[in-house]
Amino acid sequence: MWAGGFPPYVADARGARLTDIDGCDYVDLCLADTGAMTGHGPPVVLAAVREQCERGMTTMLPTEDSVLVAEELARRFGLSRWLFTLSATDANRSALRIARQVTGRSKVLVFSYCYHGSVDEAFAVRDPDGGTVARAGNVGPPVDPALTTVVAEFNDGRSPACSPSRP
Repeated sequence: MWAGGFPPYVADARGARLTDIDGCDYVDLCLADTGAMTGHGPPVVLAAVREQCERGMTTMLPTEDSVLVAEELARRFGLSRWLFTLSATDANRSALRIARQVTGRSKVLVFSYCYHGSVDEAFAVRDPDGGTVARAGNVGPPVDPALTTVVAEFNDGRSPACSPSRP
């Protein structure tokens, strides 16, 4: 949900600043997921992306760089296995599958109107009676989100309908 009638349309983003199509400037306090890693369009990142694009971008096969990155992540964080994803949706879908495998639980908890990628079961909101319903715009979810998801309002102090003893 966006505060107000509509979101600003971005014309330009650099560093931690945005300019909308009306010429208004903003400090980007969210930095739109990936922008949070480096800011918007820093020259060193643009140069690295340009260099990689010249060698190929979508081979969907391992590269020497993927081995180097995996080794560095293992060194830094002490985990020997890594799963690389390309979007919030892919990352959340993988996290949900792994969590279900590890916990044996079928339901997940999400907050109303928080963005968790476009995974159907995370594209759910809490209705006025405390139940789970598909978020407006989630056209034709393959499974009723109420079967897989419990929704809570962020920071409202109420317990969700699913307790730790219930799947």
